[in-house]
Amino acid sequence: MTTDSVDLSIAEASPDRADAQADGVTHRLLNRELSWLDFNDRVLSLAAEPGIPLLERAKFCAITSTNLDEFWQVRVAGLRDQIAAGFDEITPDGRTPLQQISEITCQVKDQVARQEQIFTERLVPELAERGVMISMIWSSPGSNRSRPWAMSRAASPGDSSSGR
Repeated sequence: MTTDSVDLSIAEASPDRADAQADGVTHRLLNRELSWLDFNDRVLSLAAEPGIPLLERAKFCAITSTNLDEFWQVRVAGLRDQIAAGFDEITPDGRTPLQQISEITCQVKDQVARQEQIFTERLVPELAERGVMISMIWSSPGSNRSRPWAMSRAASPGDSSSGR
């Protein structure tokens, strides 16, 4: 396969899509990256849902963080690579890679702020009410500890364990 056979314009690849862009219906098309962020926001919403068990809500908050880490390392890095290579073609939804990064940055800032609010103002206090304390682990120089947070269950009356 040569690059000539792969280098198709939108009109050659999909006449309907080219017509849709010409008619200005790109607003009907979802951007892959922004749609993924919307999905992650729905996962975060589960962390704030009081009808879901507390530890499950904490897991949803953690899943959101993991998802954002991977998203930034893979998808945003791919967009940055496109920009560095000088690729500025408009996607079917009407955005350039630079426009996508700009919108992603705004949406991620809002999502992270919401996640921090849910974690610090809801989950941490509710976990503390149930005896689960969250504290920072400060690693000593040369330590190979990579977890910045640790959770421990406070010892309840009559509990013979040390609480850790």
